[in-house]
Amino acid sequence: MAVNFSYFRGHTTKRSFRNLVVFVIAKAQLNRDPYQVLSELSAIVRSENMLIDDSLLVVSEGGKNWLYGDNSLVDLVSQIGVPRFTHTLAI
Repeated sequence: MAVNFSYFRGHTTKRSFRNLVVFVIAKAQLNRDPYQVLSELSAIVRSENMLIDDSLLVVSEGGKNWLYGDNSLVDLVSQIGVPRFTHTLAI
């Protein structure tokens, strides 16, 4: 299974920067709790020495997206849309 994701630094309301990751998978690939999947994907990325402060899982199906994860990232993706992919993770 391949998971596309965006890894970037974002500006927070406290004028600091945070390392953010947004994973995107299709609903058909999701076979268990989305928060568990988000935790596992974040752990894999962290094991590759990438820093993550906040993470989000976007589950897409038929043009609709369901967002699971950090509230600040849910708000960001709801406003600007899913960021362009920067990496692909093969699992």
